[in-house]
Amino acid sequence: MKKDPEAVVTDIPWYSKLFGGIVGWHVRLMYVVITMCLEFPITAISLVIMREMDFTPEEVMRYYLYTYTPWLFKPVYGFVSDQFPILGYRRKPYIMIFGTFFFLQNHLYLTCF
Repeated sequence: MKKDPEAVVTDIPWYSKLFGGIVGWHVRLMYVVITMCLEFPITAISLVIMREMDFTPEEVMRYYLYTYTPWLFKPVYGFVSDQFPILGYRRKPYIMIFGTFFFLQNHLYLTCF
């Protein structure tokens, strides 16, 4: 039995439907890994900042403000990456660009504090 190449694909796996459409597994995995890298050590970081570095509550809040501000712009990032593809790709170049910014931001934290 031959398949019609122009037929609509209706046998989408249940996990693709669960995540709102067909999104590459690598995009979902990267999102989970980045979120775990930011959220998992949060308790230990808080204790180190307050106890060993003697930060005031204001300084701790400023640290978290600088750390989590990029995550506030995720809806803007989604809109821009969908509307303005780079070299025909929608998300990969933006992930690489902002991944580089994320690295530089953390590198500055290590060298400045």
